[in-house]
Amino acid sequence: MLSPYVRACISDRPNVFGLHLREASSKCRGSVKSSAHLSLKGRKSYVRGNATRIVLASAGASPSLKGALYKELEKVSPNGLTATPDDQRKIAEMVTAVERENPTSAPAHSTLMAGFWRMLYTDMEPAPSSGKLGPFVGEVYQDLRPTDGLILNLLKISFPPIRGGLSAALEISSTDTWRITFVDINQYLGPFKLKTTLFDQQSPEVRLWKITYLDDSLRVLRAKKEDDPDEKAFIFVLKRAEGDRFSLGGQ
Repeated sequence: MLSPYVRACISDRPNVFGLHLREASSKCRGSVKSSAHLSLKGRKSYVRGNATRIVLASAGASPSLKGALYKELEKVSPNGLTATPDDQRKIAEMVTAVERENPTSAPAHSTLMAGFWRMLYTDMEPAPSSGKLGPFVGEVYQDLRPTDGLILNLLKISFPPIRGGLSAALEISSTDTWRITFVDINQYLGPFKLKTTLFDQQSPEVRLWKITYLDDSLRVLRAKKEDDPDEKAFIFVLKRAEGDRFSLGGQ
C-alpha cells in the first residue's frame, strides 16, 4: 500500500501535467495497476489541416550564438527555475537573436519537429510543465509524433520516482503554429500507474505553439492559451534528446 506521503503527488484538479502536491485524497486509496508504458490504445489522434511534409533547413544559428545561449541556460538550470527577472530579460534577448536566424521555413510542417526533446528553459512560473512539483524538481520532455497527430509532455522526477504524462492531439493551424488540444493525463509512481484523468472535450483545453526556431538539434517555441494575446506567450527552449527516451512506468 502506498503511504500518504507518496499519494500526495495526486491532484483532483490538474493543470498542464495534472500534478500538484496536496494532501492524500481518498480517490488515491484504491488498487494500483502496474504498467510499463503509456497506453494509447483506442485514442483518436489526428492532424487536421495540411499534412506534414519535408521542409529542408539552412545553416541556422551560428555555433557561437547557440553555444552562448546554452551556457546562459546552464546558469539557470534546471529548466530556468532559478532565473531572476534580469536573467529572464537577458535570455529573452538571446532567444530573439537565435530566432532571427531560424533556418526552417514552415517549421510546423517540418519533419524535424518529430522526436524526443528535453526542455532546457522556460520563463513560465514554477509548475509541473516547468519541472516543479511541490518541493520536487524534475526533467521535462516532449515526445512529438506529428504523423500520428500526437504529442506527449513528460515529467520525470528521480526521487520519489514520479512520472507524469500529458497526451494531446495536434493540428497544424499555420506554417509556424501547432494547435494543441489536451486529451488525458497519466500519473505513475515507479512502475505503478496511479491515475488517468480525461479532459472534457466539450470544453477543451487548447494551447497554441508558435515555432520560432527549428534545426536538427534545437527548437524554440512560444506557447500560450488559444485566446490569450501574444504578449502572454511563454518561451520554451528544447534540445533534441533521443538518448533520454523513457517509458512512464519504467526507469
